[in-house]
Amino acid sequence: MRLFNRQDVEVLSMHIPKTDGASFLAVLEGVYGRSQVVRFDMRDSHVYLNEHRYPGRQLPGKRVLHGRFTFGRLQDRFTIPGSALAITWVRDPVERVVSSYNDVVAQLRGSMKTGAKLNPSSRVLRSLIEFARDSRCRDRQSRYFRSRSVEDFAFVGILEDYESEVLEAGRILGWKTVPRIPPTGTQRVKLEGVPPDWLDEIRELNAADIALYQRCLQLRDARLAGR
Repeated sequence: MRLFNRQDVEVLSMHIPKTDGASFLAVLEGVYGRSQVVRFDMRDSHVYLNEHRYPGRQLPGKRVLHGRFTFGRLQDRFTIPGSALAITWVRDPVERVVSSYNDVVAQLRGSMKTGAKLNPSSRVLRSLIEFARDSRCRDRQSRYFRSRSVEDFAFVGILEDYESEVLEAGRILGWKTVPRIPPTGTQRVKLEGVPPDWLDEIRELNAADIALYQRCLQLRDARLAGR
């Protein structure tokens, strides 16, 4: 696979954790072709291309980059083509926190069963509210928009309306067809068993994400009204 030709990137798909990036990646591959879509992640001080360390100083010559990065870090290291379209997805902040917690619990229990080594800080299974109070778990979505506002994105999808929003992405990006890739089922989580006071506190702990999400809903409604 050639990764270093001079073709400019067309789409920069910023994946915020717990917004069903795997399903949308499959959609992108269906539209642009698997050879033209790569995973592109920036973690700590390193860049990863399809899960391998990437030392390059130019963006890979592929049509679509999809992964966990912020535009601030991306601009610090690479030159972003002016024609590249930025897209992403957001999720109800409370459900995103609960989903993230459920994922951590599942991983921890799986490690306990298999006897895999655990990070010392992960050995104690915390409650949901203890997890939510951790500063690392608060306002996660807002952090991705510190260097580029939601208004500067060509498309910001609402995960709770995934299937209709995928069609909207196709309309905005000019796709001839939209692959019908079923979501993974992570779009909704059950909150019925969560104490109401915990839900209230999670909302307070994620006030910036709540405001961001409300703004994205407003932009989505305006987008649909203007079609």
